[in-house]
Amino acid sequence: MRYGTVGAGEQYAKAILGKYRTLDQASKIAVFSAYVIWAVKEAVEGCGKYTTVTTLHGPQIRAASGFEGREEVWPDQLHSDMGWDELDDLEQYFRRTYAQEERERLWARINEWAERKHAERKAREQG
Repeated sequence: MRYGTVGAGEQYAKAILGKYRTLDQASKIAVFSAYVIWAVKEAVEGCGKYTTVTTLHGPQIRAASGFEGREEVWPDQLHSDMGWDELDDLEQYFRRTYAQEERERLWARINEWAERKHAERKAREQG
């Protein structure tokens, strides 16, 4: 997955993007981009103005007939843009759902760790 970032949150966005390299569908990449934008806006001061997501669509290599083993096929649409309203809806969605889920998962892992360490300490004291 290739991507570009600009602005005050560029480095933070690149750090998030660098963790995930397996997306292959343009529609999923656009939604993932909206997540990254939301995360950067939440974490980096000065981010939050008008934002756009543009997806560039390149050629695909397909099997060809005849002596040519493969051919390059270009899409009808070379780029697509996510509308401001859709991007805003996704940012609100991530704010409502993902942030809460992340907090819950974090506290669950902290509690799990603390309980395990407490049980280990108790076993050492008794043993």
